[in-house]
Amino acid sequence: MSRVRLAVAAGSLLLVASCGLPCLPFLDLSAVSLPYQDPTPGMLEEQAQEIAAAEHRLAVYTVVTGVLAILGLAALIYAWKHSRSRKGDHGVQLSKPRGSALPPAAADPADGDISTRVAHMAEPSYLAAVRESYDAVAEDYVKIAPARFAEDALARGMLAAFAELVQANGRRPVADLGCGPGHVTAHLDSLGVAGFGVDLSPKMVDIARRTYPTLRFDVGSMTALDLPDGHLGGIVAWWSVFHTPPEDLPVVFGEFHRTLAPGGLLLVGFHVGDEHLRPERSYGHPVSYDAYLLLPDDIEDLLRRAGMVVTARLTQEPSQSLKRPQACLMARKSEHS
Repeated sequence: MSRVRLAVAAGSLLLVASCGLPCLPFLDLSAVSLPYQDPTPGMLEEQAQEIAAAEHRLAVYTVVTGVLAILGLAALIYAWKHSRSRKGDHGVQLSKPRGSALPPAAADPADGDISTRVAHMAEPSYLAAVRESYDAVAEDYVKIAPARFAEDALARGMLAAFAELVQANGRRPVADLGCGPGHVTAHLDSLGVAGFGVDLSPKMVDIARRTYPTLRFDVGSMTALDLPDGHLGGIVAWWSVFHTPPEDLPVVFGEFHRTLAPGGLLLVGFHVGDEHLRPERSYGHPVSYDAYLLLPDDIEDLLRRAGMVVTARLTQEPSQSLKRPQACLMARKSEHS
């Protein structure tokens, strides 16, 4: 059950409970005796005790019903606000490859949209360093990364298998999360996949849009995707969890699970190791992000906890073209999730 439905159900039950309390026997206020015509002192004392007990029951009823009503209204207000925020369209629709039904594009931070600025205020602190660093290196990154990708035949083989399986599973769109300058999104498009790219760096997205004008690219974060539940047929995270602190990976993988359709596929690539790196320069520029080498077994365990089962694994050892070992894991969301 979604959070909105749960909030509506809880709010409704609390309001019904607050209205139904007067029907409970211990809150029956009619039990107070009528005044005696010729009361004795003992009778007066007994009547005073009954009145005090009735006043106590009334106070308890007032407090309990008030608390239940407030909680019920709060739950319903939360559900209403959350539903409105999920339905809001704050972006501009961009071109769609092959006529696929893709969700509306997210707004750029530079567009000045209030909801986008609020989202950035609430985002994890490490994302600011990643965004600023990749904005700084974007022009030089694009001179190197696509060429390295073209030389990695094994990793591209995993993408080809992923594309074939996604298409066999239906024609839902695929999100390339952490798309950088867009070369992987374009490769997926060449394999017949109706995909779009999302990246944290506005500079990267600008380069991707200029390089591949027929494809869609949005500014966004993997920690809070502006996509409906169960919308995607597949997700590619191509070395894009490299800067996510391990303790925050469950949030990212939870978003992957939320936005994937039942049976949807995830392909995640990453550098292998167990080390926290703090580079000062990259691609010829100062950078402020951290980087994390990850163990395949740890990633598989986190994916399993998020509700996805790993179905294939590729590992590559260091070579002349690879400075570090790297891995690709393919995982599937349960059909019943």
